[in-house]
Amino acid sequence: MRLFALLISILFSQLLSAKPCELMVRVSQESKPFYWQVDGKWQGISVDQITAILHEIGCQPKFRVIPWKRALMEMEMGHVHLMTNLSLTDERKQYMYFIGPHLPEIMALIVRKDSDYRIHSMQDLKKLPAKVEIIRGASMVGSLMNY
Repeated sequence: MRLFALLISILFSQLLSAKPCELMVRVSQESKPFYWQVDGKWQGISVDQITAILHEIGCQPKFRVIPWKRALMEMEMGHVHLMTNLSLTDERKQYMYFIGPHLPEIMALIVRKDSDYRIHSMQDLKKLPAKVEIIRGASMVGSLMNY
């Protein structure tokens, strides 16, 4: 219902405005199959979904490469209008409306089959010989920081 109201308000604001509707959409450099560029043109599942949704309300996407944590801050400030491929959290619900899920999501830590490392719990992360990389602002960061 919130999405419908948001889309209707955008549509009516555009009908009353002479300016074309262009909404800022956060993307990352290369994240196939979600988004990537070929000859300067954005492609991918998320690009197609966003473009189709915005077309329905008479708007165009403006894709911009933004690091994850900065994109979350810019979304909260209203500088970024749409993000894809993110998890619903209580914190994000304070300043974002969520549609979806638009794709199934599974969080996983993967090691090669021929590896000597077996990961069955978060405690197993401590046994790894190197640090586990995390993305600032990602929804799993809080859980990982406890280990």
